[in-house]
Amino acid sequence: MNPLKYAIACQKSYQPDNPNWIKTWFINGVWISLTRIDGDYVLVLRGSMTAEDWLRDVVAIPDFHYQLGWCHQGFMNGMDDVFNAVRNATGGEPCSFAGHSLGGARARLLAGLFVVNKLPVKNLCVFGSPKPAFPQLAEIIESSGINHLSFRNNNDIVPMMPETIPPIFDFVHTEEFTTIDGGVEQNLESLVKDHSIDLYINGLTSLAGE
Repeated sequence: MNPLKYAIACQKSYQPDNPNWIKTWFINGVWISLTRIDGDYVLVLRGSMTAEDWLRDVVAIPDFHYQLGWCHQGFMNGMDDVFNAVRNATGGEPCSFAGHSLGGARARLLAGLFVVNKLPVKNLCVFGSPKPAFPQLAEIIESSGINHLSFRNNNDIVPMMPETIPPIFDFVHTEEFTTIDGGVEQNLESLVKDHSIDLYINGLTSLAGE
């Protein structure tokens, strides 16, 4: 898996008319596209762009899913319908997943749904992803043997969200993130100055050049 190529695909997810997509779906407020990277099918989930996206980001209420356990309600909304729409998109070939920000959380949830429904999964790569669920999802993904990578740019605040308050809210990552240095946006007052997918691409490009 080449994380830089996955990050570039995430960048393109903010361009819905990009001609590189094999297919695109918009289901219950969730935007997802299918592409190929190094011969692998990859489902790419878009991060926050609309008011509905940002509203889902802040709905950090645990909601129990019968297969994945306790999940972030805002992130999980619509994901069962997404799974049913895309589960056969690769014609039985192994599927990989990528996402930035909200898209990263959704990519992890969708990968979990593929695993528990015994569909083949190869790679999972996320950037600036918040915590999507309680430990059960992490255990599902870890035990599956998926090649899973997660990245945080500098002090990006989004991967630290939502805050964990054991034993009430036990939100966790499904993979410990690797911190990279892609710089910051010029607006130093911004709480998300480290969060842009462009900065993640900068950091991964620097790593690739080492």
